[in-house]
Amino acid sequence: MNTSNKPNNHTLDPENWDDIRAQGHKIFDSMIDHLEGIHEVPSWQPMTDDAIAALKTPMPEGAGDLAAVYQSFQKNIAPFVTGNHTARHWGWVNGCGTPEGVIAGMMANTYTPNCILHRSSSLWVEMQVLDWFKDVCGFPKGAGGVLTSGGSLANFNAMAAARFAGLGEQVRKTGIPAGTKGYRVYSSKETHYSIAKAWDLLGMGLENSVAIPLDADYRMDMQALKAQVAKDRTAGYVPLAIVGSLITVGVGAIDPLGEMADFAAAEGLWFHVDAAIGFALFFSEKHKPLTRGAERADSIAFDLHKWLSQPYSVGAVLCRHGKNLEDTFHVPAPYINATEGTLADPPIRFSDYTLEMSRGFRALPVWMSMQVHGRKTFGDMVDAGMAQMKMLEGLIVAAPELELLTPAYNNVLNFRYVTDDLSNPQLDALNSEIYTRLNRAGIASPSTFVVDGKFCIRVCNTNHRSRDEDFRDMVDAVIRIGADVLAGRA
Repeated sequence: MNTSNKPNNHTLDPENWDDIRAQGHKIFDSMIDHLEGIHEVPSWQPMTDDAIAALKTPMPEGAGDLAAVYQSFQKNIAPFVTGNHTARHWGWVNGCGTPEGVIAGMMANTYTPNCILHRSSSLWVEMQVLDWFKDVCGFPKGAGGVLTSGGSLANFNAMAAARFAGLGEQVRKTGIPAGTKGYRVYSSKETHYSIAKAWDLLGMGLENSVAIPLDADYRMDMQALKAQVAKDRTAGYVPLAIVGSLITVGVGAIDPLGEMADFAAAEGLWFHVDAAIGFALFFSEKHKPLTRGAERADSIAFDLHKWLSQPYSVGAVLCRHGKNLEDTFHVPAPYINATEGTLADPPIRFSDYTLEMSRGFRALPVWMSMQVHGRKTFGDMVDAGMAQMKMLEGLIVAAPELELLTPAYNNVLNFRYVTDDLSNPQLDALNSEIYTRLNRAGIASPSTFVVDGKFCIRVCNTNHRSRDEDFRDMVDAVIRIGADVLAGRA
């Protein structure tokens, strides 16, 4: 054993811990100050030429100064981040984080465990978090699950489990068997594209990810699904799985999950629910009935960094039968053998539940946030967000300059600025210009969508920091900018 007091000249630890402690306190205080004043922060700012130039410099050869590096961050990086942590970010489906998430992130990064196959507290924390979510969504205690980087990987894991459940051990040994036209998964035209991507990467073929038409409320048309499955069986295809969405990205619709569960059971198909957005509804006593049918799924994927406001990035997948994921992802290797009673004797091998072998302590911010706020607080947050969207819908309907293209089915709606003397292509161009000006001015950050061939402004509220006046200000700004654009074209 080396008992020398000679300093280690190759360590990355500081020579003076007091200095980094002092700098760390200043940085932490500035981050909390930023969050405290978040309502004064623009929703987004485009990068300046100077900031871009500062991020194109060569890697430093020698040591630098933490204070100077942080100053560069404050000048060239912090002002130009996505802005999803601000109060008026309603684009795509982005959560905005919490102060305790900042703290938990620091805590997790202090210990920086690799959460795969070690007998450590980090694995028990993840198991507890997963057990909480099984209870929330009505899955059995014996269900298998794992935290992922997000909904896309969660959907991939579920599709991999569906493939293995349908084709068995042979698919691992020799690949997809010959003799059929293809193995098919069915989802609506509004389903997130990660399902088709997963089916492709699993070797099943994009053509075998079948998009089913929508009904009048943008949900999967069940009659069309039944007809397509019957047609495919006759043609020699093998249906394997159907996917229902618990809130779609584009319009916020919920597929008829109960009917889909019935159909999947009758046809012997794997039933997966993509609840990347809508999982938060399980926390609300008022809105939980909207999830009915999801509790019967074979698998469910969801994001925690969306409506549940956990720091990026963390999602999850649960499979009803505990061995589904393990059967799918387990590959033996001598360097991960267990040794009883040691660090290499895990309570669970998360490396056997997903593709990832390197996994950060994602569970800690989730665990801490759930402990601090509790289930009811998140349910109240969901209720408030849904009420805000109904209020926004009313503001749009009441404004003669605006047209509601899809109602607030849940936490998503689409609208556009209209005037009688413009054609649809001209209205598309007008609304594109309105969106651009709204966004670049930092007034608000919705996103865009196309509904029935019409370009529109899409608002998705997963933001616990938004106030009613934020939505009113956005509506006023859209009307004002629209009038300015029209005046400039006159």
